[in-house]
Amino acid sequence: MLEARDGREAIRLCRGHEEPIDLLVTDVVLPRMDGPTLAARIHTLRPETRVPFISGYQLGEPSWLLEQGLDAGIASNIFSQRLKRLEQEALVVAQPYSERPRRFEYELTESSRELAGALRLLSDWGARHSEGAEPIRHSACGTPLEARWYCPTCAQAVTEDEASDVHFA
Repeated sequence: MLEARDGREAIRLCRGHEEPIDLLVTDVVLPRMDGPTLAARIHTLRPETRVPFISGYQLGEPSWLLEQGLDAGIASNIFSQRLKRLEQEALVVAQPYSERPRRFEYELTESSRELAGALRLLSDWGARHSEGAEPIRHSACGTPLEARWYCPTCAQAVTEDEASDVHFA
């Protein structure tokens, strides 16, 4: 998980990061650069990166967000509830980064980082079974990635035939 304090830092991190960036979660209003501008710039660097917006605007009320024709995404109170639930489940840890206003950044715990592979598999399955969805692509060449079982003892990928004979301990 990469963390940035503002849009410019997010772009610098994106340019310097060699691995795929599957998701960019951003607010609509940011210091130095608004969220839609950040999303557009990230999209030019990494078209495969998905960008949900979060906002303090309430759904249904007239706002700058809706006037810009952007999807309001998730209401901030619902997003906050979900973050609290993830924290209760020990999947994220809240770290304060600002006292006024009081704000937190959320870091993945070790156990939630272990879920990354499973989430990538689910994302790949969804892309293959959803009309118009894009598969996860290799950032170096743009080829869709394929998930494979791997045996670290044998240092080799497990074939489809071998995978049918796996044993769960």
